[in-house]
Amino acid sequence: MVGLCLCLAPLASIAAEGENKPDTTIKADPVRTVMAVRRQGEFKLDGLLDEKFWSEAPSADGFKQTWPKEGQHSSESTLVKLAYDDEALYVGIINTNIIAAVGIVTALVLGFIVGIGRLSSNWLVRSIATVYVETFRNIPPLLQIFFWYFGVLSVLPQPKESIILPLGSYLNSRGVFLSLIHI
Repeated sequence: MVGLCLCLAPLASIAAEGENKPDTTIKADPVRTVMAVRRQGEFKLDGLLDEKFWSEAPSADGFKQTWPKEGQHSSESTLVKLAYDDEALYVGIINTNIIAAVGIVTALVLGFIVGIGRLSSNWLVRSIATVYVETFRNIPPLLQIFFWYFGVLSVLPQPKESIILPLGSYLNSRGVFLSLIHI
């Protein structure tokens, strides 16, 4: 899944610097920089980075995580590109997020199973599916989020006192963490 975010911020100082061709190199650690390219021509603010100036913009990547393993490379790739014109700074972020794809597939499978369950001739299966659908349909999503956050996650232990689960997994106030099993 690719998520895009375009943010606008006024920039008067960059417009006054002139039209010099930007340096496209990204400096090494500890300080990294990325140069913005000047946007020219028409563009549509549509969430896609398909205009020519985006392909010319250098990208910042190789981000490191701060949690759970500080200093390690990020598990999801992220690219950040910058462009500007006389009126604004444009920030394009491309993030590959595997968890969103897994969530979509899981929701599709669960919805299909529950939908078939509601059509079942078995009274128990039909009743369980009906209760599940009617419960989640009639409770507002914000109330469900509050329930899971304040009613479930807040009563779990802090990360240093995690509950150890089988297969190297653990549970704490930040969620369930599953280890990778290498075969």
